[in-house]
Amino acid sequence: MTIAEITLAVFTLFNSARFLAYVPQIIKAIKDQSGAEAISFGTWALFLASHLSAMAYAIVNQADWTMASLFLSNALGCGAIILIAGWKRSHHRRHTARAATDDDCPVEPFRIPAAVKEFNPVTACNSDRTVGRDLRMARKSTLVEEDRARTDLADLGLKLGLLVMVLVLGGVAVAQTAAPAVVALTPAEMKWQSQGTYAAPGMEQLNLVGDPAKPGPYTLRLKFPKGFRIEAHTHPDSREVTIISGTFATGYGEKFDAAKLKILPAGSFYTEPANVPHYIEIKEEVVLQVSGTGPSGRKFVDRPESPK
Repeated sequence: MTIAEITLAVFTLFNSARFLAYVPQIIKAIKDQSGAEAISFGTWALFLASHLSAMAYAIVNQADWTMASLFLSNALGCGAIILIAGWKRSHHRRHTARAATDDDCPVEPFRIPAAVKEFNPVTACNSDRTVGRDLRMARKSTLVEEDRARTDLADLGLKLGLLVMVLVLGGVAVAQTAAPAVVALTPAEMKWQSQGTYAAPGMEQLNLVGDPAKPGPYTLRLKFPKGFRIEAHTHPDSREVTIISGTFATGYGEKFDAAKLKILPAGSFYTEPANVPHYIEIKEEVVLQVSGTGPSGRKFVDRPESPK
């Protein structure tokens, strides 16, 4: 098992298990009786946007539906927390407003008759009581306004999160349905280059569709001179190869072994799975057509620190 396979397995494991981390937050939000004040809508909205954008990247750039499903599950967890917290906060606001209304009994302020000039202890007591009640009513009104402001802010965060979700999903849909560019080339119109992602001294490269150095699918052709040989190496993406002309030989393993080479004449087909070491030898001048999903590259087994 290669290091790349191990890291992919670890990534898949922890991103699958991460959804379980949302369960306690969801339960806490459901049981909360104080308007879910401890839950930050801004933070969870950013988490949601992050997972949705990662899902879009996995679909559009990598065509990896397994990775996309992992990020979708995490986005659903974030969305559930935002929706539950939003409902709790709205319910708490309505409950607080109703309680304040029930306690606000109308009280007529005590007026001192104009005819009464001397100090009246009973009148003074009633006036103090009225002032105290007015202060309590004002305080309750202030609390209701503060709670309403917090809830409005939470509603704004919820709406922003939903807007981000709609925009990302809409962008994915547009990207999936967008018509690809049309390519129709004759051999004379194909422009070979001596430099490219895979080109090495003595070989040439021609990009037909896409660019292996960038994210997204690509198809290219490679031209090798007779006697060319490449030691054991890997590519980060899975590739399908067709021999257009000439005679080609390839083998799988971390060391070049001429005894394990398989001769592939023109018209042959073979695959290069991601991160699987392989080596090649050119028996006569050959042209290959290669398809994969970028970004790609070449990394030699005996020089893992120097990818090409």
